[in-house]
Amino acid sequence: MSYVVQVECSKEEKQLSGRKTKPFQVLKECSGFALPGQTLYIMGASGAGKTSLMNALSDRLALNNGSTLHGKILINDHDPLTQKLFGSYASYVMQDDALFEFFTVREALTFAARLRLKVSEEEQDRRID
Repeated sequence: MSYVVQVECSKEEKQLSGRKTKPFQVLKECSGFALPGQTLYIMGASGAGKTSLMNALSDRLALNNGSTLHGKILINDHDPLTQKLFGSYASYVMQDDALFEFFTVREALTFAARLRLKVSEEEQDRRID
């Protein structure tokens, strides 16, 4: 998978090329797979493309202003990825989601589950225990 966005040129580049924007490759021919039951970690320096990769994998990229995404994202080697399909297999907490630092892990997951699921508090408590 490759992801290219358009970035604004510097004053010097504008004068030399006469263009206002230039392509910038955020993801460069990424590939990989995840086996069932595994937890994966994506690590890298600031600006390495971690958020862009997660947004691409969860079908949350807004392709506008000349940005392009090339490649296939498949689930179980044959189902093309959609937001709905991703949501049935996985969950992704955006980096700007508000999580309360005083929650335990259990409390944070319970809070998030109650927001997403339409179940009563008693039923939710039974599911967690």
